[in-house]
Amino acid sequence: MDQPWGVTGPDFLRVYLVGVLFAVLLASAARIMARTGRAVEVAELELGELAYLVGGPRRAVELSIARLVDRGVLRVSREGQLQAVEGVRPGGDAVDRAVAAAVGRRRARSVALVVDEVVSSKAVAEVAAAMVRQGVLVARRRRWARLSALPMAVLAAVGVLRWLLELRTNDDTGWLTVSVIGVIGLTALIGTRPIPVRTYAGDKALLEFQRSTASDTASTTARQGLAGHPDFPDVTAEVPPPRSRTRRRVRSGLHATSSGSGYAAGCGGGDFGGSSCGGGSSCGGGSSCGGGGGCGGGGGS
Repeated sequence: MDQPWGVTGPDFLRVYLVGVLFAVLLASAARIMARTGRAVEVAELELGELAYLVGGPRRAVELSIARLVDRGVLRVSREGQLQAVEGVRPGGDAVDRAVAAAVGRRRARSVALVVDEVVSSKAVAEVAAAMVRQGVLVARRRRWARLSALPMAVLAAVGVLRWLLELRTNDDTGWLTVSVIGVIGLTALIGTRPIPVRTYAGDKALLEFQRSTASDTASTTARQGLAGHPDFPDVTAEVPPPRSRTRRRVRSGLHATSSGSGYAAGCGGGDFGGSSCGGGSSCGGGSSCGGGGGCGGGGGS
């Protein structure tokens, strides 16, 4: 009886398994390309961006809160609530102004509520979009993940077609069945495994920042979150992990902000391993990204 495609079952299976190896190599290459960018030095990044590298958007907001408290724009009540100081202009960057606006609209607000509101703001989205352009955050992470799974998906389709043909010719499909099921599983695994949030350059910049000797209040807050600020001793228990709705809003804002330049990045469930990237008080995973929440396992990553 004629063999499908003129190839015997054992010969096809051998070629098929070789194809699986090549598909794995192509997936790895795509993921490496996604994280490859130009070299970036710590001196090129602002402190807010370094805070973002350490702990994602929540850490960047926590840093702004700390800076506003240090400048006298905000004060911390005995109950741990944030209050705006009348007659003092916030100044600073866009995130600082967003924090001041979030607090100023009310008489007093908890740190958790302020962080939760500002983390999904346009100002924070613009910080992430700028970091994508600088080459320290990965752009279009979901697209790269799907692209890395494409060769394996093609092999899965070929395997299913061959399996159907062999069924029609009453050939033994035992090993082919096992192989096709395995390839389908690999396709799903590769396609759903998130690309780490930071590029290799971002990882290097983060490591250099963590090893730096700067010990001022702002730098300590960027590394440890508000738990490292003297005015916020109990903030670890107060700031909850980000909610899924907030993560979706951050990703949406990033896409809208960076669409003009062809970039989109996010730090959320599939991005940054949570809306922040495992560090200090906002994620409870140590000071480096990929701790509790995972980096991209961040997230992440």
